[in-house]
Amino acid sequence: MKPLGPTPNRPLWTEQLYRPRGGQDHLGLGSVVTDRMLPLLAPGINVLTRHPRYWSFYAFVLDEFWRGGYSQNMPTFHKFLRHKESIFAAANLICDPASRNQIIGTRLVGPLIASKPKNLQTGFNYMKSLGGGYGLYYATAMQTTGAVILANRDIGLPIDTLTPKIGKPLAESFRDSISSTKYFQKYLDNDDIPVKIVEEYGEACNLWGLKDDSDERSSLVYLFLHGGSETMAASRRKTLQMMLEISIQTNGAALNQDIFRQLVIYHSAVDKNQRVIAHYRPTSELAEISRRWRIAQLREIFNWSLNGMWRWICLWGANSGGDFGPVSYSGLEASIKKLNLRSLDGISSDCSDTIGEFVDQLSAGAEITGSLDGDWRRTSRLSEMSLMDSVINDNLTPKNSFAALFAMYLVTLLRVRNVIADDFDERMIREGGVKRISMSNALNAIERDIKSKKNVADTAIRVVRDHVISQHERIAMTKLPDDTFRFRREASKLLFFDQANSFDLNNSRFSSIASVCGDLRWTTYLDQPKRQLTNEGEKLRLHGDLGD
Repeated sequence: MKPLGPTPNRPLWTEQLYRPRGGQDHLGLGSVVTDRMLPLLAPGINVLTRHPRYWSFYAFVLDEFWRGGYSQNMPTFHKFLRHKESIFAAANLICDPASRNQIIGTRLVGPLIASKPKNLQTGFNYMKSLGGGYGLYYATAMQTTGAVILANRDIGLPIDTLTPKIGKPLAESFRDSISSTKYFQKYLDNDDIPVKIVEEYGEACNLWGLKDDSDERSSLVYLFLHGGSETMAASRRKTLQMMLEISIQTNGAALNQDIFRQLVIYHSAVDKNQRVIAHYRPTSELAEISRRWRIAQLREIFNWSLNGMWRWICLWGANSGGDFGPVSYSGLEASIKKLNLRSLDGISSDCSDTIGEFVDQLSAGAEITGSLDGDWRRTSRLSEMSLMDSVINDNLTPKNSFAALFAMYLVTLLRVRNVIADDFDERMIREGGVKRISMSNALNAIERDIKSKKNVADTAIRVVRDHVISQHERIAMTKLPDDTFRFRREASKLLFFDQANSFDLNNSRFSSIASVCGDLRWTTYLDQPKRQLTNEGEKLRLHGDLGD
């Protein structure tokens, strides 16, 4: 979806109270999946914690700091950390230049390395964050996986410290992995380090260089399978087991985030020509975790449909002159009443028909099964992703585009209609509540509309009013003094602001989970079409753990 073009130069008759900002997640829905659902399914593995060796490197840095007798305060620790992390980033980039997008700090380190210096000064600015990648991304992940205890002055802990069972062995094993390098032996605390020394260090510490028989790999395997609370560890094990099962069942197809998302929602995936290229059938042991991943990604599609309606309203406002002056809200309602539902394959309803009739036709066209388990047909003419494809690729007219988005919104809700769900699944369906629009609340409102025999237009207008316009204003208000409004109500009118309005699906964490499986030597990397599991990976796939 292309955003609106740049804001033209126009006179401002009053001084701007707040500075316009690009903003993200304009309906505030993304956090429901990223902050609430996925942390339950893959605790400690997030979008930016892709490589296990960062866990052992940061454990080593913490251990060195506590050993060194430094002043125990955050500014001193941050200086120490940045000293070590800048060289770690440079060492990895020198060792594997092709991996630059996966190394923390590479945007600033890359040009420095490309200039081919003979020495590196550790004081160089490799990233803005004072706490480095550890403070930005890994500290909470390492806490979740049981490697660190975060600083807490209430208990007399001025900086983070390692746990004895997981953190300390991890630090010691990384130290052992780099102990033969000249960097560790002579230059660890130096401020001026020859690039050749850094290059040798990179051969020992690079993110993909775990040795099969090393204590470091064993420590990391234990962390990912058993670190943190048992509830979190059990969920993480199941997700890793599921990924290995997917790796085997889809052998021959190079996987990526889009294919993974299709597999967990539909148990099959298609290519751009709509040819089925991969299948995934959850085993009985993986039925529960697979169902929960399905719900989480279904929620992503639900969010996408609402964000699509939000963008549609932004474009409608621009085309109606709403960025020059307020336009009547009734005009927006009139446009919604002209939706062309019959542009949808197999739909005979129009906006004056009851929402119940439209829902019945959608249920048939999307082949709704009434179950959260089993296969859903990706290639059904009205499946969520078929509708998404039409919005993205078919260059639909505005009224046809909104019809597809509204249908997608309804289909995601019909998937969870009248299903038998356990407490955990029900909790996920209820996530978001009123302020973040839970699927259960949205479905209940649809059921009320069906019962009262409202027509399609009235239901669509209600969704736009309650779940798009009101939601956008609520979220934009929470971001003040940054101005992220794209429109706001003024009595019975809407005033629009000509700023970018692009959006996308959130990251599913596929790449991070797949990287953990590959880095720990359980499987060939999943972006390669031909894969096989190691003996240890096969044991984890079959049994969900490695035993004694």
